[in-house]
Amino acid sequence: MKVSRAPRREPTQKSVSVGYELLTLEHAVEGVAALVEMLRLGDLDDRDAERGVSALLALLGCRVRDLGRVVRGAMPADLLLAPHNEAMEAMKGDDPDVLLPAPARPPGRRRQR
Repeated sequence: MKVSRAPRREPTQKSVSVGYELLTLEHAVEGVAALVEMLRLGDLDDRDAERGVSALLALLGCRVRDLGRVVRGAMPADLLLAPHNEAMEAMKGDDPDVLLPAPARPPGRRRQR
């Protein structure tokens, strides 16, 4: 039986888009506001709203803390890198963004925390 191997790929350099990360955090804040408004109007059970608000605020707190760590250089950017904040190539007319380079890793290697 023949076993074919895929050609080895070189590690790719990726960057974290601070703009995309902040946009995602903004959406989470809007989610908290929506839950609170639904609770105020009586459209949501108190317990469900409390759980949702607590979860979103915990997420926000952790992501803001980690973004600060990456910006200060206390944490590598690849630990913050996710599909929602991966920088794409800039196109003409795009707003400027702050990019945090994530160290290149060999393909297929998992992040270590």
